Amino acid sequence: MNAFDKLRSKGHRITNQRENILQKIKHHPQTVEQIHEELEDKVDLASVYRAVKLFVKNGVVREVNLNDGKKRYELIDEKNHHHHFVCNNCRSIKDVSSRLEDRMIEDFRMSTNLKIEDHSIQLFGLCQNCIDL
Repeated sequence: MNAFDKLRSKGHRITNQRENILQKIKHHPQTVEQIHEELEDKVDLASVYRAVKLFVKNGVVREVNLNDGKKRYELIDEKNHHHHFVCNNCRSIKDVSSRLEDRMIEDFRMSTNLKIEDHSIQLFGLCQNCIDL
């Protein structure tokens, strides 16, 4: 079920503003302020905050913590679970995924009596552009 269908199934309308906001966070994690800037004042900042809060509450967007004190949000893509690499120099963000994480999570689950409901892995270092400088 895509984000629009999920929202509709919970009784929420898909307005042009909500659609535009979802399109902006579809590709990479962004702060509310970044989303607002990219919308070029088509949606006021308070509306962006309200929409993002609604999306998080309804499980179509997740908060991403990249340890810099800023809340970022990204569209949940159940078919493409991934994590993030953050360049310590230029602060660029790249999506990363690995089968190793699946084995690690499964190993942890099997060796404990804990129920894992979610997880997040963030990698920090230098991107290729910054290495080449």
